[in-house]
Amino acid sequence: MTTSKIATAARWIRDADHILVFCGSGLSAESGVPTFRGEDGLYNDSKLLEYAHVDALRDKPDEALTWFHKVVDMLEPLRPNAGHFALARICQSRPCTIVTQNVDRLLEQAIAQSPGSNPPAKVWHLHGSLYKAKCMDCDAPLKTMPEDLLGARCPKCGGRLRPDVVLFGEELPEAPYLQAQGAAHVADLVLLLGTSGIVNPAAMLPGLARSHGAKLIEINPNPTELSALAHLTLRGPTGELLPAIEKRIR
Repeated sequence: MTTSKIATAARWIRDADHILVFCGSGLSAESGVPTFRGEDGLYNDSKLLEYAHVDALRDKPDEALTWFHKVVDMLEPLRPNAGHFALARICQSRPCTIVTQNVDRLLEQAIAQSPGSNPPAKVWHLHGSLYKAKCMDCDAPLKTMPEDLLGARCPKCGGRLRPDVVLFGEELPEAPYLQAQGAAHVADLVLLLGTSGIVNPAAMLPGLARSHGAKLIEINPNPTELSALAHLTLRGPTGELLPAIEKRIR
């Protein structure tokens, strides 16, 4: 059954005119990044709920920024897995809009290491990136994260800096969400990769794409809130199934 589903997924990808790729934490789990809702998920970490809230940056910024530094240090040695590389190759061969809920940069690393004849796909971060910063006072963005986040200051206004990620209590940034919405209107295929489909408004995008005629393929070890929307479901890790699908596309 899985073999036939892999063949079907490969055929749909090969025939698609535009693909919306919707990535969740499961895509990076095999690289060692904790998922949010798994057995060892980040939601079980009390420090996440304490420091990844907008109030923490206001009330105890030093403690919150120190915690974020530890998270970045934990992610630093991790490398892209087979799923990242397979997705990078797929998006070299087909027009893709990649939208991710992940705050790591593993997919960008895989894309950079998978050169092809087409321009590299851009990754739109719905929840921001731990590798970029912005000012707490004037919101001015920085393209990179300073090594000393606690001591760094905004070059524009002198304010303190913070990771450019969406914290609890904050809304999604407008630009990536509008990009994702636009892709949902025109995509004829959506890949749902390792996402639980629980967090709104991002979780509404697959349904929007389906309402405009897109087929949905879900790849996830477990059933999710989005499973009922999917036309095709493959149960297993993205690091195993995406490479198997990508081989069929070549």
